Amino acid sequence: DFITKVDGVTGAPKELADKLVKKTQVTLTIYRPATYTVELDKGSSALGMDLNYTAGGTRLCVVGIGKGLVSERAPQIGKGDRIVSVNGQTNSASNLLAVLKAAPTLKLELIKAPID
Repeated sequence: DFITKVDGVTGAPKELADKLVKKTQVTLTIYRPATYTVELDKGSSALGMDLNYTAGGTRLCVVGIGKGLVSERAPQIGKGDRIVSVNGQTNSASNLLAVLKAAPTLKLELIKAPID
C-alpha cells in the first residue's frame, strides 16, 4: 500500500514522512495498488526500462521507459510501477535485477503506481 496524502496534502515520500513524525493525529489517504503479470520472451533484446532500487529493498522501481521490448510488447508497464517478482524470485531487489538481466524469458509480477 502507498500513503498518497497526509491531512489532504500530497508530496514527496520524505515530506509525507516528516508530516507523520511531527503530528500525533493525522488523516491518511491510502492507495492499494493493482497487481498484474507480464510475460516477455527477451532473447537478446534490450528491455528499455530504467530501474532504481534501495539497498536492502525488495522491489525494483520503473523510473523510465525507453525504446525496447517493454514499450513494444508490454505498454501497460509504466513509470513508477514496481517489479515485485521476476520468474518467481522475490527475496531482494538486487536478486530481481540479476534474474532480469540473465533470463531469456521473463515472468514479471508488478504493482501499479498511484495515479496523481
